[in-house]
Amino acid sequence: MDIKKIEKKLIKLGAKKEPEVLMRRWVFDIDPKKEEWIRLRDNGKTVTIAYKCKSGSNVAGTEEIEIEVDDFEKTKEILSKILKENQYYQENKRITFHLKDLEFTIDTRPRIPSFLEIEAESEEKVIESNRRT
Repeated sequence: MDIKKIEKKLIKLGAKKEPEVLMRRWVFDIDPKKEEWIRLRDNGKTVTIAYKCKSGSNVAGTEEIEIEVDDFEKTKEILSKILKENQYYQENKRITFHLKDLEFTIDTRPRIPSFLEIEAESEEKVIESNRRT
């Protein structure tokens, strides 16, 4: 994926770019067969904990329940006591663009090709925005 090309295209379409942030997260698998997990994430502004479970293969196919917490390290310590196995630490750099009611994020991780994620209120809007970019 050519990140610079996508950035130029989004800016040309009128998207507003946010500064790049370092995302830190701990993932705690609950049931890998059901694709069910807990994610603790620090995006540089807020720390959140989320329950996630895949419920289908479409765009809206992941159930998510999320709350904000105060302390990344202490929350990780609590979760580690409860969910002792299958813990994974991940980091990535994220660039976010906003265009009307759409959010585009470009994530870059070590040893993994960068990827673009598009979020909107409906699957149709995601598909349409993908055509434009």
